[in-house]
Amino acid sequence: MVVKQRLIPTAKGVKPGEGRVLACLFAYEDKLSNRCEYALYDAAAQLEQAITALTYLAKECKDDLKTFCSDIKPGKDGC
Repeated sequence: MVVKQRLIPTAKGVKPGEGRVLACLFAYEDKLSNRCEYALYDAAAQLEQAITALTYLAKECKDDLKTFCSDIKPGKDGC
Protein backbone atom coordinates (compact mmCIF):
# COMPACT_ATOMS: atom_id res chain seq x y z
CA MET A 1 0.00 0.00 0.00
CA VAL A 2 1.57 3.30 -1.11
CA VAL A 3 0.18 5.37 1.77
CA LYS A 4 1.46 2.89 4.33
CA GLN A 5 4.92 2.85 2.73
CA ARG A 6 5.12 6.65 2.83
CA LEU A 7 3.51 7.21 6.22
CA ILE A 8 4.94 4.54 8.46
CA PRO A 9 8.60 5.64 8.23
CA THR A 10 7.62 9.17 9.35
CA ALA A 11 5.52 8.01 12.29
CA LYS A 12 8.46 7.10 14.49
CA GLY A 13 7.68 4.81 17.37
CA VAL A 14 4.07 4.24 16.30
CA LYS A 15 3.17 0.60 15.76
CA PRO A 16 0.85 0.32 12.71
CA GLY A 17 -2.64 -1.05 13.20
CA GLU A 18 -5.79 -0.37 15.18
CA GLY A 19 -5.81 3.28 14.11
CA ARG A 20 -2.59 4.23 15.94
CA VAL A 21 -1.01 6.07 12.99
CA LEU A 22 -4.23 8.00 12.37
CA ALA A 23 -4.44 8.84 16.09
CA CYS A 24 -0.84 10.04 15.99
CA LEU A 25 -1.60 12.37 13.09
CA PHE A 26 -4.66 13.75 14.88
CA ALA A 27 -2.51 14.34 17.96
CA TYR A 28 -0.17 16.52 15.90
CA GLU A 29 -2.77 18.07 13.61
CA ASP A 30 -1.74 21.61 14.60
CA LYS A 31 1.77 20.86 13.27
CA LEU A 32 0.84 19.09 10.01
CA SER A 33 1.41 20.57 6.58
CA ASN A 34 -1.71 21.88 4.87
CA ARG A 35 -1.53 19.01 2.39
CA CYS A 36 -1.34 16.38 5.13
CA GLU A 37 -4.06 18.07 7.21
CA TYR A 38 -6.40 18.06 4.21
CA ALA A 39 -5.62 14.39 3.53
CA LEU A 40 -6.21 13.53 7.19
CA TYR A 41 -9.67 15.09 7.26
CA ASP A 42 -10.53 13.61 3.86
CA ALA A 43 -9.50 10.16 5.12
CA ALA A 44 -11.56 10.65 8.29
CA ALA A 45 -14.62 11.51 6.20
CA GLN A 46 -14.08 8.44 4.01
CA LEU A 47 -13.69 6.24 7.10
CA GLU A 48 -16.97 7.56 8.45
CA GLN A 49 -18.68 6.68 5.15
CA ALA A 50 -17.12 3.20 5.20
CA ILE A 51 -18.34 2.61 8.75
CA THR A 52 -21.84 3.64 7.74
CA ALA A 53 -21.71 1.30 4.73
CA LEU A 54 -20.42 -1.62 6.82
CA THR A 55 -23.10 -1.03 9.45
CA TYR A 56 -25.74 -1.16 6.70
CA LEU A 57 -24.14 -4.29 5.24
CA ALA A 58 -24.11 -6.07 8.61
CA LYS A 59 -27.76 -5.16 9.20
CA GLU A 60 -28.94 -6.29 5.77
CA CYS A 61 -26.85 -9.47 5.78
CA LYS A 62 -27.49 -10.47 9.38
CA ASP A 63 -29.21 -13.76 8.51
CA ASP A 64 -26.63 -14.68 5.85
CA LEU A 65 -23.81 -13.90 8.25
CA LYS A 66 -25.35 -16.26 10.80
CA THR A 67 -25.84 -18.96 8.15
CA PHE A 68 -22.50 -18.76 6.38
CA CYS A 69 -20.08 -17.04 8.73
CA SER A 70 -21.10 -17.89 12.29
CA ASP A 71 -17.94 -19.92 12.88
CA ILE A 72 -15.62 -17.16 11.65
CA LYS A 73 -13.95 -14.94 14.24
CA PRO A 74 -13.95 -11.20 13.36
CA GLY A 75 -10.88 -10.21 11.39
CA LYS A 76 -10.05 -13.76 10.37
CA ASP A 77 -10.62 -15.87 7.26
CA GLY A 78 -12.14 -13.08 5.18
CA CYS A 79 -15.74 -13.37 6.32
